[in-house]
Amino acid sequence: MRENLGVARQALADQRRGARAVAYEDLVRTFWRTYRPAEVERMGNTGLEEFVRGRSEEIVEQIGEVADDLVPTLREGTDVVERAGEVKNARFRARSMVLQEMVYGMEKEPGTETKDMPRVSLPPL
Repeated sequence: MRENLGVARQALADQRRGARAVAYEDLVRTFWRTYRPAEVERMGNTGLEEFVRGRSEEIVEQIGEVADDLVPTLREGTDVVERAGEVKNARFRARSMVLQEMVYGMEKEPGTETKDMPRVSLPPL
């Protein structure tokens, strides 16, 4: 019984991770089309979509790993609201770091450096 519960929880976590990855796909696709158009052209539509899915999944995984490292150790006497704030702050910082490394900090192709990227909504933390 307990084993089945663990499997169900893992399946739910995987499903949520997949939903979060989809939420980053628009960001990755928009960045690459704006700042790396020659690379996008070489990939073709199918290649681009495979790349976008893979990069988005990597982003979600990295945010989780970095956030885990940034969450402070639980202190005795910390209330639930304070702890939730610490976790959310760690996730926000992790997302900023990961997106800088895996998207915004990527080299831009010559001639695209001055372009403005269209606005893209990020998923909630």
